[in-house]
Amino acid sequence: MNRNEVIQLAAPFFMAALSPSVAQAQVITLPRAEIAASVERGMECYIHPNGPGCLPLPFVSKPDCSLYWASGTGSNDRVRVSRLNPKTINADVHMKCAINNFRNPDVYIRLDLAFSCSLPNPSVRVSPANVDVEVNWPWYVDVGTASVTWWIGNIASRTASSQARASGALQAFVQEQMVPINYCPGINVQSNGDVRIDLAMGNECTNGQTKHRRCSANYYGPGIDYVCVGGRWASGGGWCEPRPPPGGQRP
Repeated sequence: MNRNEVIQLAAPFFMAALSPSVAQAQVITLPRAEIAASVERGMECYIHPNGPGCLPLPFVSKPDCSLYWASGTGSNDRVRVSRLNPKTINADVHMKCAINNFRNPDVYIRLDLAFSCSLPNPSVRVSPANVDVEVNWPWYVDVGTASVTWWIGNIASRTASSQARASGALQAFVQEQMVPINYCPGINVQSNGDVRIDLAMGNECTNGQTKHRRCSANYYGPGIDYVCVGGRWASGGGWCEPRPPPGGQRP
């Protein structure tokens, strides 16, 4: 998408943004505790894919080891949420895996949840990234054995399901809190893990203004086009992806 196409795409949005669609400045705060609770609800569907209120996912299969929470209801140890950067939070999820005739290992799922807004339908979106699953085996277990290696691969293979469940539940929570807008709001993750969404008109750019960001050295792609809507920069198309490691394929 070239810059002229971006301007044409955004025109109705920044024209509408010139009129007061939001009567007065409003700030929506998503508390860290509520964010953690949303992630926990999503992970309940990860544990019980066919449970009540759980949307079916095409890549969900019955786990070969039953996952369960490592701590009781209401414990802060289930999901810990912290600030990673101004647009991203990190969620640490603590579970266990039930294996017959074996000590049940701890399973830690760590994922980043990024908040963003883009055209042509401005809304706050939640996207998962950097998902990692770690199985904490007892010290006396040789992780190089075939059986343990198989269990590690079996648990790690479900990362796609876990990130879809967590981000989907948080997205639903965000949508419940939002009000209709025709431009991208300000989004900022606070130091305490709360997410602040500023619905007031921005002043960082002039409506209709565009800019292009080239991919950095470790990334490749056409770059990302931005257009100013409601006084804030919004993504209007393009992409950048990590370069493959030297001599290897991208994972």
